[in-house]
Amino acid sequence: MPSVNDPTIVEIHGQTYDVLRVTGTEVTLRSHASGKTITRHPADLAVTDPAFVKRSPRLVDELAPHLRQRLGALAAHLREVDEGVSRDGSRRPEYDLLTTSQETRVARKLCEMEQAGMRMSRAKFMRKLTAYRKYGLAGLVDGRWIRQHDPRKHIPGPVYDTLLDVLNESVNKSTKTRKYVIEEVRKRVRREHGPNVLLPSDASMYRYLNILGQARNLTASGPTRQSAANRRDKTFAKNTERFPGAEVQVDTHQLDVFVYAGKKTVRPYLTVMLDVATRMVLAFTLRIKATKGVDHVLLIAQALTPRQNRPDLSEVRAALQDQMPDHTLLSWEEYQELAREQPYIHPRRIHMDNGKDYLATSVHDATGAIGGDITLSAVRTPTDKAHVERFFRSLESGFVETLPGHTAGNVNDRGKEPENDDLLTIDMLWALLDDWIMRDYHRRPHASLRDERQHRVNISPTQAATSAVSAVSQFRLPWTREMYLSALEPHWRTITDIGVTHNTRQYDSEELHPYRNLMSPDPRKKGKWPVKVDPYNPRVVWLEIARGKFIECRERGTDQAGYLPLLPPVVDDPRADVARFDAAAAGTPMLQPEPPVLPSVESATYEDDDEDDDFDYTNV
Repeated sequence: MPSVNDPTIVEIHGQTYDVLRVTGTEVTLRSHASGKTITRHPADLAVTDPAFVKRSPRLVDELAPHLRQRLGALAAHLREVDEGVSRDGSRRPEYDLLTTSQETRVARKLCEMEQAGMRMSRAKFMRKLTAYRKYGLAGLVDGRWIRQHDPRKHIPGPVYDTLLDVLNESVNKSTKTRKYVIEEVRKRVRREHGPNVLLPSDASMYRYLNILGQARNLTASGPTRQSAANRRDKTFAKNTERFPGAEVQVDTHQLDVFVYAGKKTVRPYLTVMLDVATRMVLAFTLRIKATKGVDHVLLIAQALTPRQNRPDLSEVRAALQDQMPDHTLLSWEEYQELAREQPYIHPRRIHMDNGKDYLATSVHDATGAIGGDITLSAVRTPTDKAHVERFFRSLESGFVETLPGHTAGNVNDRGKEPENDDLLTIDMLWALLDDWIMRDYHRRPHASLRDERQHRVNISPTQAATSAVSAVSQFRLPWTREMYLSALEPHWRTITDIGVTHNTRQYDSEELHPYRNLMSPDPRKKGKWPVKVDPYNPRVVWLEIARGKFIECRERGTDQAGYLPLLPPVVDDPRADVARFDAAAAGTPMLQPEPPVLPSVESATYEDDDEDDDFDYTNV
């Protein structure tokens, strides 16, 4: 038993020292090997003990419950031998430190443990006692209990290489069973290494598949496997946006519901612009067909129009409510109250995918016009826009599945003929979705949103946006008609005597006369002029004669009587109607078609001539 006057012994970098003196800023040590005395600051002695890494106190947490129970019982016996205190805190005379020696206590404890079914040799007991004194409970952990090894170590080399080849090839193929993969691996190994090669058993092969195939989603659906394979092989950093509008994600999703669009039954396409920092939906558009670049220009224009500045929709909503009384819309007063809660967020960086509609020059021009940037996600990697993808999942489960005509996520879950339900019109779907976003989604607590300044967690998108915009400056940049026209994709045409031609249609204007047969000031386009075309308004184009200055040119012949009935039914085009309603409801500057001005045709009148009545017809 050590004396109270014995010096404290420490081990640093494999050398043993006696601690002679300790002050607040200095520690005096004497080396056992050389006998020299050194003085160090306590911070210099803070070195990592290699044994501590192997015997971390957290090792016990990794053990199974029955092993932790065994360690606790053994530690109680060791403690009683070393300190004389039993598990219940009492001190038994046979283990009294003052009247018994350590050897006597050890011998008595070995007999007691053997009677309790914990037989142990004296040498092992002493090793455990030394480890317990040095590392505590973690020193009693058996190394075999925490042994680690690479699970791929025992896979035969030929089988391992062939198994990886088959798994990599299965990414773009139809889903196969594990049995097929095992048989394919065996067939290839025999072909490459001979028929006499020793192959693992079925149990081993299934175990190898659990090791290698789980990360590759072997039995998952095709899109899941392909998405996982397209994920970049790199270390991903966590990107947390704190600034509203610093990153907004845009994506298009076909909703799992049928609606009426004119006389057609369609599944509409929803395009959403979602702010990452606050999870606020800045803008959304509905289309009955795949989106175009101009649709995303309208989406950007909608995001720049604060809800408080949007048109009065009270009459429109009342008409929709009267048409479909089974679905309840918010009252106009409630709608306005919710609209006042929505903070304005100006999009700075737009994250979108590589679709043809997103790569349109009009989208990039529109983003540049608002002072923003565009970030393109990796090809076929929807996980790059995880936030907006997660929004679509919440939308489907929280809103779409409550609607008539719900088709579910796949054919197996689909009901019988959902297209025959009492379907919504696409205008009613737009109004209900607008209500759901403001009333439900923006007000619902979000697990990923928190307010660091006020130490609030699980706050709603509206609360996150309100807190964020109060801490940073925002500016509003509403779009004008000229800004919208500037963002449309240009088509380069020559101005001739009959105006300009686009898609076999001829367009002209009296204001265009000074520019006929005149080359444009842009030498790179060989004298052609930029013509802006709105696909939802094909009867009008706009010729840009200078930056931001346009001449409106109408289709030739629309001012002639009798021509109007022969025109294509633009007004009855469901796609154009949906786009116009969407733009009008959101207050975006989409150019609405104007009816052609037809000349008035008056009936011919004849004045009475008395001389005609006196004409003598007998001489004719």
